[in-house]
Amino acid sequence: MMSKKYSRRDMLKLTGAAAGATLMAACVAPPAAAPAGGEAEPAMGAMRKTVRWWDNYNAEHPIGATLIEQVFPVFAQENPGWDVEFTFVTNTELVPKMITSRMAGEPADLFANFAGRGSLAHAGYTTPLQDYVKEWGQWDDMIDGFRNLSTVGGDLIGYPALCGTKMYIYRKDFFDEAGLDADNFPDNWDDLLDAQLKLTQRDGDGNITRAGMRMGKTWDWEQMTVNAYQNGGGEFDQSDPLTGKCTVNAPEFAEAFTWNLDLKRVHGINPLEGLTLPPGTWATVEGFTAMEIQGPWWVPNMRLRKPENADLMGIGAPIARNAGGERIGLANANHIISVYSESEVQEAALALLEVYSRPTSQEALHNAIDAEGRFPQFFLTAFRSMNENLAWLQDEPLIRDTAFFEYAGSGRDVGYDHVGYREMAINIWSPFTEMALFGLREDQDALDSMASRADGITNRILSTGA
Repeated sequence: MMSKKYSRRDMLKLTGAAAGATLMAACVAPPAAAPAGGEAEPAMGAMRKTVRWWDNYNAEHPIGATLIEQVFPVFAQENPGWDVEFTFVTNTELVPKMITSRMAGEPADLFANFAGRGSLAHAGYTTPLQDYVKEWGQWDDMIDGFRNLSTVGGDLIGYPALCGTKMYIYRKDFFDEAGLDADNFPDNWDDLLDAQLKLTQRDGDGNITRAGMRMGKTWDWEQMTVNAYQNGGGEFDQSDPLTGKCTVNAPEFAEAFTWNLDLKRVHGINPLEGLTLPPGTWATVEGFTAMEIQGPWWVPNMRLRKPENADLMGIGAPIARNAGGERIGLANANHIISVYSESEVQEAALALLEVYSRPTSQEALHNAIDAEGRFPQFFLTAFRSMNENLAWLQDEPLIRDTAFFEYAGSGRDVGYDHVGYREMAINIWSPFTEMALFGLREDQDALDSMASRADGITNRILSTGA
C-alpha cells in the first residue's frame, strides 16, 4: 500500500483539447532537431519534473480515473518529485494538437495514438518500443494480432491495450430452424452467403422481417477491407503499408468490394437502406437479424439487454475466402500509448510507460468500473497471461470460452499505419461506398479514379508534409 494518497487534483492538471480541430493525417511536420551545442541533460535529471500524458479517455471515464488514481501514483511514489499532467485529447484532435504543441514547446511525452499511427510515425514523432517491451519480459506473451496493430514500418510505435478482434455473433436457434449446423459456423465466403440466404426471412409482400446479417445503410469500409485481406488484397501495397500506393483498384480488392456490396444489392440479405431499428435495440439478441459482426466489447451488453436469449447466442470465428484458407478478422486496440521521440524527459516517460505495462496496471484498467459498479469496457489485454485475470471475463463464457480467445490473434486493422489513411477515409472511401451501393457500379474506371485520388494524397504528404 502506498504511503501517500494522491487526490485527483494533485495528480491531474486537466487542460481542454483544442475544440473543433479536424484531423488531416497528412499534415505532420517532423520534430525539431535537438538544440546544438552539446548533449541534452539526462531526462530523469531534467529541470521539468512533470510528464505530460495525453489520453483519448477523459478524467471522468473509468479508464482515465484509473490512470489518475491507480497508475500515476505508483510512478510518482517510485520517482519522488515527479508528477503527471493528464490532458484529454480526442482521436481527431491528436495530430494537429501534437504539431501545434510541439511548435509551442509543450508536446506530449506520452500519448494515446489511435488515429495518428502512420502519420506521426512517418514524421518521426514516435519512439520504437520493441526493445523496451522485451526488456520488461512481455514480448513473447504478446498476442501477434495485437502487436501488429501497434507496429508501423517494422517498429512497435505504441504499447497496445483495450484490445479485441471482431467475430460473428449469431443466433443458434435460427440456425437450427433453417436446417444449418448451429455448432459449426461457416468458415468461408460461399458457405457464409448460403447460410445468410437461408436465414433471411420476408413477409408476404417481400419485405425483410429478419435480416440474414446486420448491415447499415453505408456498409462498413473496415469490413470490406477485411474481406480484401481474406482475398489476398488490401487498401495499399502490402510490401509498403506506410507510404505505398493505393491498391483498391487491384482485382483482389475489387472482387471483395463487389462481393460485400452484393450481399445487399443482389442477394438481399439486408434491406438496401440498412436495418432500421428503434434506439437502444440489440439486433441479433432481440431477433431482428440472424447475425452481426462485433467485438467482445459489446457482447456482455447484449446478454444484459435480453438475458433470456443469452444461451441462444453463438460466436463464429473470422472467415476465409475459401474453405481451409487463412481466417482474418478486424482487430482493434483502443489505447495505444506512444512515447514522443524528442521528449526532453524521455527516460521518465519510459519509466511511466513501464508502470503502465505492469500486469497490476493493465488488470486495473481492464477491470475498471463506473460509479454504479458496472464495467464500462469489455476489452481484452494484448497479453495471453494477463487475460486470465480479468474480473469481468469470469462471468462471460461467450467471450472466455469461444473464438474471441481462440482467434484473438487472427485480426488485422485497416490502414491506420498509412500516412494518408484518415484523409482518404473521410474524402474517398465513405462517399464512394455509398455511391456504389446506390447505383454507381464499381467498374475499373471508378476504382482507378479512387486509387489515383488516394495516391495524390500520399504524394502530397511525401513531397510537402501537408
